[in-house]
Amino acid sequence: MNEFPDETRHEVLRITGVIAGQAGVLDVLTSKQRYVVETALRLGYYNRPRQLTHEDIASELDCAPSNVSTHLQLAESKLIRELFTVWTNHT
Repeated sequence: MNEFPDETRHEVLRITGVIAGQAGVLDVLTSKQRYVVETALRLGYYNRPRQLTHEDIASELDCAPSNVSTHLQLAESKLIRELFTVWTNHT
C-alpha cells in the first residue's frame, strides 16, 4: 500500500502563518517596554480612531507621560525592526 515513491523531493517555496521563533519577537523588549505596550494595548491605545493619550496610560501606570512616550517609541521601533528582520529572513 505504498502510494509514494521511496524517494521524494520537496521544495519549500514559502512559509506563512506563525514562524518558529516568531513568538520570541517580544524578547527584544525590556520588561518595562513590554509592560507599557501591553498596558497601552489593553486600554485601547492602538484602536482606531485613537481616543487614548499618553497621559491616560501614564495615569494607569502612575508615571510621567514622557516615560510612556519614550517606552512606546523605543518598543515600537524595536518590534518593527525585529518583525521585518524575521520576515525578510524567512521569505
